[in-house]
Amino acid sequence: MTGTPEDDPVADAALARIPGRALEPPVKPTPGKLRALGREHLWVRVGVGALDRFTSARSPVMAAGTAYYGFLAMFSLLAFAYGVASLLNADEIARWLTDTLEESLPGLIGEGGIDPDTLSRVGRTTSVLGLLVLLVSGTAVVGAARDSLHRIYGVPRSGRNPLVQRAQMLGWLALLGPLVLVSYSVSTGVTAFGQDLLDTLGIDGSATRWLLLATVAVATFLLDLGISALMLARLGGVEPPRPAVLPGAVVTALVVTTFKVLAAGIIGWSVDRPQYGSFAVPVTLLFVLWFQAMGLYAGGCVTAARAMAAAPRPEPAAA
Repeated sequence: MTGTPEDDPVADAALARIPGRALEPPVKPTPGKLRALGREHLWVRVGVGALDRFTSARSPVMAAGTAYYGFLAMFSLLAFAYGVASLLNADEIARWLTDTLEESLPGLIGEGGIDPDTLSRVGRTTSVLGLLVLLVSGTAVVGAARDSLHRIYGVPRSGRNPLVQRAQMLGWLALLGPLVLVSYSVSTGVTAFGQDLLDTLGIDGSATRWLLLATVAVATFLLDLGISALMLARLGGVEPPRPAVLPGAVVTALVVTTFKVLAAGIIGWSVDRPQYGSFAVPVTLLFVLWFQAMGLYAGGCVTAARAMAAAPRPEPAAA
């Protein structure tokens, strides 16, 4: 058989089952009452479809792989950032970075964690190598997200040349990396140093502080919403209808923003548990990254289910 992926849009979206005796029972069908509700209510149909895609696509497993690459990219970024600050003699930048990390990710940098001076030395002596590792791990994160959304959307593998695909992922990294960094820096920086900023401006009062935090939370949520919508609309190999992208982006942004805010508390809680020892920070970081990746794929499932629910239904065959 000949043809292109456009001729057969579901080709290669899933592997064929090998011959052999089945060892697992089949998945139970959706209950009749729930199917009836779905026919009457759009969002019931979307919810059932999203949950089905989330489980069928093995989203938690895909999120674990994405979190692993994100974990590697995070430490590569830290080494590179400290190295650049050291080469430029930008001690204030390095100190601000250390203070921010100590507040947002307690135990990662400083006493009991990674020595900032060690990061500066490593980054200074291996800045080129660190940049290469950052590019490899960063494009791996983008590639994992792309492949996972392809699977969720039921899209086959891309037929592009591998070098073109790599260049495309570098472009995505150059676009998404600064946006994610700005979103994270604003939320953690203002949360950590909001009181210092208010003192500098001569503004006092707990109400003002809460207003500042609320404003920053809304701003970072909107930024996360835009990043999520961009990824769901353009990274999955097919462009979903616009009404389908928004609810998926809202789900993703809520999960990502929530765990961004809770990261410091979760890591602080684990660091205080002596049974976790030196594994507390890396394991908890992986946990946070895993949930954020699952938020992206949950949003992708909602987008896919919303697009399918709004698609025209085939006419019943004539008797």
